[in-house]
Amino acid sequence: MKFMHPEFLWALFALLIPLIIHLFSFRKFRTVYFSNVRFLKEVKEENASRSKLKHLLVLLARLLAVFFLVLAFARPYLPGEEGEGEMQEAAVSIYLDNSFSMEAGGEEVSLLDEGKKAALEILDAYGADARFQLLGNDFEGRHQQLLTKEEFRNELQELELTPRVKTLKQVLARQRDALRKFEHPAFFMISDFQKSITKLPGDSGLNLYLLPVQAVKAQNIAIDSAWLRAPVNLKGQTATLFVRIRNYGDDPVESDHLSISVNGKRKALSDFEVDAGAAIIDTLRFTVPESGWNSGVIEISDYPVTFDDKYYFTFYAPSRIRILSLNGRESDPYISGLAVASFTELVNRAIGQVDYSEFDRYNLIILNRPEGISSGLAAELRNYIENGGKVLFFPSGEMDPGSVNNFLRSVGADSYGVLTEEQTSVRQINTESGLYANVFEEIPRNMQYPEVKKYFRIQRPAFSKGEELLTLKNKDPLLLRYAFGNGSLFLSAVAPDLEFSNLPRHSLFAVTLFQIAVSGQATENLAFVIGRPEVLTVPRPPGPGTESLKLKSISEAGIDLFPRQRLLGRRLLLNFDSELGIERAGIYGLYEPGKDTLLRLLAFNYDRSESDISSYSPAELASLYPQAVSVLDAGGPELVLRITEIKHGRSLWQASLLLVLLFLFFEVLLLRFLPE
Repeated sequence: MKFMHPEFLWALFALLIPLIIHLFSFRKFRTVYFSNVRFLKEVKEENASRSKLKHLLVLLARLLAVFFLVLAFARPYLPGEEGEGEMQEAAVSIYLDNSFSMEAGGEEVSLLDEGKKAALEILDAYGADARFQLLGNDFEGRHQQLLTKEEFRNELQELELTPRVKTLKQVLARQRDALRKFEHPAFFMISDFQKSITKLPGDSGLNLYLLPVQAVKAQNIAIDSAWLRAPVNLKGQTATLFVRIRNYGDDPVESDHLSISVNGKRKALSDFEVDAGAAIIDTLRFTVPESGWNSGVIEISDYPVTFDDKYYFTFYAPSRIRILSLNGRESDPYISGLAVASFTELVNRAIGQVDYSEFDRYNLIILNRPEGISSGLAAELRNYIENGGKVLFFPSGEMDPGSVNNFLRSVGADSYGVLTEEQTSVRQINTESGLYANVFEEIPRNMQYPEVKKYFRIQRPAFSKGEELLTLKNKDPLLLRYAFGNGSLFLSAVAPDLEFSNLPRHSLFAVTLFQIAVSGQATENLAFVIGRPEVLTVPRPPGPGTESLKLKSISEAGIDLFPRQRLLGRRLLLNFDSELGIERAGIYGLYEPGKDTLLRLLAFNYDRSESDISSYSPAELASLYPQAVSVLDAGGPELVLRITEIKHGRSLWQASLLLVLLFLFFEVLLLRFLPE
């Protein structure tokens, strides 16, 4: 046993007071006269013995009462779980999880409010000289500062829900960094301890305390993600949107509504059912209302966790599909046939008379039978593909294989081999590829495939990354796709010439060219996640000073943000991360500074990693990290006492005070009921 205030032990000299009173009794006796005292001797001896015992018991009760009263002031304690050295502790870090999952309801208030109450109780367990760090999920610079009790209370009141999500491993690293200069810091974590974020070291060697706050009932339905069926959707066409809905609760959802609005107008409504712990994919169809940028929002109705009930998205609807054909010879009549469609725009250029700055305007560049590729053109094509463009290469019988193959290898493609004259035909269409997905409902058994007279063999090493799209009967590839950067290169083994094959006259030719033109719009993100690092590549707008593009909220005025930007050739790389400062999900516009010209729309949604509200119970936390943490009851009435016992030892002053009252009561009973 040790004492927090041993200086009070000097008061034990007060034990002399009852001793002095007992030894020097100041009671005055009164003489009583009796006519005959012959029978009083025996009674006198008996009363003297009883009186002596009573006085000793009263003296003992008084001595013990004074003794334990002095001990109560000296604050005795038994050393705590963390040892005697923890009494010198002056730095405390308190992390309060303020992510959206904490908006769930506790027994009476939200989990965030329960967490704030627990943080104040931790505050009360420490002395006035202690310093505190308040940490939330925003990881702001001011949260690295140590606060007094009053400053901590003020900061705690201002703490609100945030879209930021942090794992407990990240939180602990932040806490340790703030208190690294202190010898015996204490670390508290108040959270619902969702399984998705609860990852801690097995034995950190720290004074780490977990305070779980639990929702009354785990129930949440979330729009997990959404995607369009077609990569390119034109004005007036029907677009198909797939929506994944997850039920993270314990009860099935038998009837709920899913709606979609595009450009502020309701377009579709659907009913859905989803079992407990399951996910479904629902389908919504709507007519694309406008050319250019369109925005939409998908909604469900769910309570009490509502941050994931909306999913914002944007998409670009081009007025036409723009195709550039760079011809080694004259323009090809079969490729020129693409211009007949009202939704396509074909531009023919001689391969030696091309303006490289135009490349970014086109959905597809066709290299039509070039005899060679210059180093300048190769570099521009490589940059175009890397930034999301698509190139389709048709070989020429008179091409220079050296310069062509050098270009192909620079973008990760295979090389052309010898020209082979062999009568064969297409044997297989890769319908599992994204290029031909949803093009054919069913390929008939008696389908007439394109016939081939001669073709270039494509030299494919064992590590080739090419995806076969069309395959000949002899298993040689006729058309391959190579992914490079954000774009693709399509390599044909035949020229669009009847001397090579009848493919140009086959219906598969036009379908393939159109699918290539509209496929793989890799740079067009349907939506971004707030706080998650993302990089968007956009064409650099003309004019000086365009490296400072700004984001502006469409729905809320006064929100202007400037993402970190880096110029790379004719492209700008925009970084969207936690430092961007977006706090609200919604639609944002990308503008040039000082101009009202909209460059594109962007959708930002809250992180769905906290939609799964399944959490660890206190018992599970204790079993997961038996050597690393102490689990406390955040809602318990004795939290302050429990923290005090852990940090300073088990306090005994209350027991001492109780014994004082007990011995005083014992003295009263002796004086009142024990006769002398």
